[in-house]
Amino acid sequence: MTGGDSGSHRKSKPLPLVRQRLHSDAIERQPKAESSESSQSDLLAALVAKDTLIRELRHRLMNNLQVVSSLLTLRVAQLPDGPAKDVLDDCALRIGAMALVHHALDRSDELSRINLGGYLVNLVTHLQKALDPKKNIVYATHLQDVTVDADEGMLWGLIFVELVTNVHKHAFREDGRGHIEVRLVAIDNSVQQLVIADDGVGQPPGCATFVESTGLELVRGLAGQLEAGVEITTAKGTTVAITRSVPLAESGFPR
Repeated sequence: MTGGDSGSHRKSKPLPLVRQRLHSDAIERQPKAESSESSQSDLLAALVAKDTLIRELRHRLMNNLQVVSSLLTLRVAQLPDGPAKDVLDDCALRIGAMALVHHALDRSDELSRINLGGYLVNLVTHLQKALDPKKNIVYATHLQDVTVDADEGMLWGLIFVELVTNVHKHAFREDGRGHIEVRLVAIDNSVQQLVIADDGVGQPPGCATFVESTGLELVRGLAGQLEAGVEITTAKGTTVAITRSVPLAESGFPR
């Protein structure tokens, strides 16, 4: 009995040593784990701070652009009708369009992408107030949710401003009454198309209109930066379609 007890006692001695080593290893790992958690926490805090800073800078830029646009608008109101007034008026509208891009970014969940459909809705409101305060022109909008980079959104916005401004200035007769239809569609995630159509006078025979104007040159130049095509139809009013093939990387499909 004594011998058996003594053998059992000898076999149980290593157990405390094993526990001691395990405990020692756990103590050594604990600072490393705490250090890793601390690093992750610091990294997350830095990302949040960066996100906040970027949004604050964009918000300030938006406010500054809106101030510049408002100052130009006030100055335009003091000028007599003529080329100088038209140029400043166009500049104010374009700056306002750029400000609205930053407004869209300020409300976007992503730092560099916006909902183009929502942005164009705001642009319609902006242009109605600036160009048609009596609201003689009725808009019909059919805008899908299309997400684009902010830089691309600004190009789309400037194209939109140029086309709609042209409609307000030239498409309708003296009473200024008419309709503008705006369509934005994404086709199979590979094509983006913006269509602006009016029921105005179209292109009278022998008359130089938007089809031959510097405004179209600007639209084509902006569309070229998007690698988009421009198609114009002038029967029964004017319809302009801007069509862009979306790169695979942007469409969400693998290359």
